[in-house]
Amino acid sequence: MQSTLVKHNKFFKAGHATSFDTAKKYAVSCDAASSEYARVPDPGLITTGDFSFTMSFRYNNGIGSTGPFRITDGFNCRIHWSAGTLRTSFGDGINSTGFDSNNNLGDGEWHTIVMTFDRDGDMVYYEDLKADLTFEDTITTDISSVTGSLEDAGSDDDWYFGFDGTARYSGIDIDQIAVFDSSLSAFYALTAAYRLLSGKGIDSIGGETPICYWKCNEGTGNTVANDGSEDDVLQLYNTPTWITDGVI
Repeated sequence: MQSTLVKHNKFFKAGHATSFDTAKKYAVSCDAASSEYARVPDPGLITTGDFSFTMSFRYNNGIGSTGPFRITDGFNCRIHWSAGTLRTSFGDGINSTGFDSNNNLGDGEWHTIVMTFDRDGDMVYYEDLKADLTFEDTITTDISSVTGSLEDAGSDDDWYFGFDGTARYSGIDIDQIAVFDSSLSAFYALTAAYRLLSGKGIDSIGGETPICYWKCNEGTGNTVANDGSEDDVLQLYNTPTWITDGVI
């Protein structure tokens, strides 16, 4: 496996998602000034079990006013107004925990993050796979105290991308969002990041199919199909623009 991954390191650019040296794919570009964002209405898919989450994004107008995602009140992300670091929180309405990333993700470059959640153990954050098959940033946080359902954390269980669910918008391009209903091992987190950045997709990782996988490759329209095992579409609001320089 190691030699196969290294052989394709032309796809990588240290610190960023990809150098775009090969064929480009679509992505969805959300403009903050036009209140553009993406939403999954009340999917009810993440409750008390283990899961994993991955997303590629790029801030398109400087550091935005909010984070790239909000997965119910229980799992959400903010961005530091000047440093561009992410502050991610995870809670069940009673107990909560979180972490701050170490790098500027509001720099106008593509970034790909993978996060795994072992509800009896740790949340692990992986940021930007590099050509040497290490990540730009890896953070481990104990989440064993967060035992309740994420849906207990608030009344609004919608999932938002590029919007905080109330009044603030990110101004981001989004691509390749996926959720697995298991906590991927470190090896499979690396595999997922590699497959995204080399254009192979993550329809299956370690024999597991994601429950949600929005590839963002339609190129037109106001919905993004779910290629995972569930049927929840990603709905686009206020007419975001389809662009052609998404993750490979």
